[in-house]
Amino acid sequence: MGREVKRLWNSEIRDYFKAEGEFLRVYGIQAGYESVYIRRVLLDHERFEKLVEEGGEDNIFLFSQLLTEHFRYKDEYLARHLERITRIGPEDNAPQGPLRP
Repeated sequence: MGREVKRLWNSEIRDYFKAEGEFLRVYGIQAGYESVYIRRVLLDHERFEKLVEEGGEDNIFLFSQLLTEHFRYKDEYLARHLERITRIGPEDNAPQGPLRP
């Protein structure tokens, strides 16, 4: 894996994912996250770790692709959650069920 990707992983990304994972494991459900979301985020964290450990130039592309998908998933989940709690958008008067990713 590229030197710069490993540097970013070791200096910034790994610690962020570690803290996020600890929070989700302990407080995720209490904080309003669904178990499906928590499992997906934690699984992604494991996949990142594996790609970095394996190294190799091919994994740079896979790492960047997974990172993009990971943050897109989290952004979409948050947007749906915010829409629901603020009741904005076309479904203002629709019945509100549990938030689904």
